[in-house]
Amino acid sequence: MGHVYKNLKIVTLYDGVSLRAQATNMLRGADIVIGTAGRLNDHLFSKTLVLDTIETLILDEADRMLDMGFFDDIMKVIDHIKKKPQTMLFSATYPENIKKLSSKIMKNPMMINIHTDTVINIEEYLYKVKDKYQALLPILQTYKPTSTIIFCNTKAEANSLFDFLDDLHFDIALLHGDFEQRDRDEALMLFKNGSLPLFIATDVASRGLDIDDVELVVNFDIPFKSETYTHRIGRTARAGKEGIAVSLFTSREERVATEILPNLVSLNIDALSVNKKFEIKGAFRTLCIFGGKRQA
Repeated sequence: MGHVYKNLKIVTLYDGVSLRAQATNMLRGADIVIGTAGRLNDHLFSKTLVLDTIETLILDEADRMLDMGFFDDIMKVIDHIKKKPQTMLFSATYPENIKKLSSKIMKNPMMINIHTDTVINIEEYLYKVKDKYQALLPILQTYKPTSTIIFCNTKAEANSLFDFLDDLHFDIALLHGDFEQRDRDEALMLFKNGSLPLFIATDVASRGLDIDDVELVVNFDIPFKSETYTHRIGRTARAGKEGIAVSLFTSREERVATEILPNLVSLNIDALSVNKKFEIKGAFRTLCIFGGKRQA
């Protein structure tokens, strides 16, 4: 059995929260710092974060960090660590850019593949459609999920889909890169507790979200990389549970769909039907009460 460490001080550093409040929280030091590369650099520049005594450096979802152009920011953070730390990189997929990063910051690293005995129970379906907006409705009514994440490739597409379903009076949450941290937290809370059973997102949400009982993942847009597809559908069927992943594509996206999902045979959406009165509503409403605590 592992060691139990009591009274650890853990601080989180990310955008959307005031630098001053975060700096104040670190005045007495911290045992563990969890942060985004950009915000860590903000504190390093302001000299409110000192990394002289860091012993362990962990990069989670390291491949995604590079996809999003964080390589230089990551290297700046590492350059501020005086002692050579134990360095660990974690990712569910291992594309070439991980090798590039590991060669820059690690010496003779050991590659560890973790296999699990848990069976991944995800049913995967691929539908070729003429109109993805109209096709989504029979998909939702046929599978009748109580919790659904719908992935779009762009913020503009996510906004457009949100407006479409909102006009139908569906209860929906929305998340993409333009959202402030407080709005992101609120959207996730409402989705997790069932108040908003539909969650539309870009790939901001394909990593690191551990939400129980997501029954359906819909790829409204086919991702451009197979690794992205793997992370997206991994939001369902967690901890040995079952889940469904549905991907939609039009004739214009057929080449990408064939490359990303070569083992799936496309199905005909015409076999599904939709009740015109169909809508998706949350089981209850969430009431937030701010009282008895000073808000930062």
